[in-house]
Formats: sequence, structure tokens, C-alpha cells
Amino acid sequence: MPTTPRSGTPLAWSLWLLAFGCCAAGLVVTLTVTRPLTATVLAEGAVRALVYPLGYATIGLVLTLRRPANPIGWLFAAAGLAWSLPIPAEPWLDRLVADHRPLPLLAQAAAVYGEFNWAPATVLGVTLPALLVPGARLRSRRWRPVAATTVLYALFVGLSGSLILPLAALVCGTVWARQRQVTGSLVPGMVSHALWSLLMFLWIPGVSS
Repeated sequence: MPTTPRSGTPLAWSLWLLAFGCCAAGLVVTLTVTRPLTATVLAEGAVRALVYPLGYATIGLVLTLRRPANPIGWLFAAAGLAWSLPIPAEPWLDRLVADHRPLPLLAQAAAVYGEFNWAPATVLGVTLPALLVPGARLRSRRWRPVAATTVLYALFVGLSGSLILPLAALVCGTVWARQRQVTGSLVPGMVSHALWSLLMFLWIPGVSS
């Protein structure tokens, strides 16, 4: 990992440009294959790009340029890239599905990554930075209780039989345990857990019905 401004600047800009390039490629593919092409489609794509890939990538760029020795900036930059990678293929996949055409191998691989890319992106952009706050270092006596409670939480959630929920539990459990560790209070974790449960209730099909 780069530790000096001179060595870190090219890599930092390269990661940001890759994320931006994926978003730009997604726009080009959308303009080419999406029908009907509406303002709503373009607006939703722009908001998603700004919030996730470009949001994480830009924060990562600023942090890595100012503090190249701090790993948190590099994690944010990598998270932005992870969010952006499936974007160019998504309009193409949507077109293939809408036309009831068989998916080639490349499209199948892109579909699988697009379905689960939130997991590595969230680990890079949320879980690992949460473990590194506030000193930007992983201290064994501090992260071991977090890891233990997170794994137990994920195991219990795994009894539901779902594959996605234990992955989400690994991320959320790390954040909530780290909140308790940093703040010394149960309140931040309780609030975060309540908000997460509300989002799952509203967004996951079948949960609210």
C-alpha cells in the first residue's frame, strides 16, 4: 500500500478514474440499448452512481491524496471500484432479459457479480473502516471481541436458511459491535439495528407482506 504522496497519487487517481470510467460506460450502454429511454431511467442511474461508486471513490480519492499512509482512504477507493464494476453490463443484461434471450457466459458472470457485489463493497467501505477507526490500525485486543460477536450473530442469522442474510449479518454485526466498542454505549448500535431492520422490512420482497 502506498505510503508517500508521490507514490500514492497515481494509484489514487487510477482507482477513481476506473470507477468513473465504469459509470461513464454504463451511461453509454444505457443510451445504446435501453428502450424506452426515459428521464426517470437516467435520473435513477445518475443518483445511484453519485451515491455509491462515485461517492465512495471520491471520498477515497480525497483521503488517499491527503493521507496516503492511512488505509481507510484506500478501502473507500476500492469500495467505489467494487460498486462500479457491474454498472456497464447492467443495461445489457436488462435488455437480454426483457427480450427473453439466453444469457451468454459473460452475461451470466456479470449477473452473478452484480447480485452479490454489495458484499465486498460493503466490507471494503463499511466493515473494515469500522474496525480501523479511530486509529487506522487493527489492534488484536480490540478486534477479536468484534470478530467473535459478529461470527456468532451471523451463525444465528444463518439458521434462517438464507444465503444473503448471514453475509449482511457479518457486515452489520461488525459495525454494531464496533460502535459499542468505540462509543462505550449500546444506544448507537440499537439505533443502527433498528434502522437496518426497518430498511429490510420495507425493501426485501415478502418481508412486509
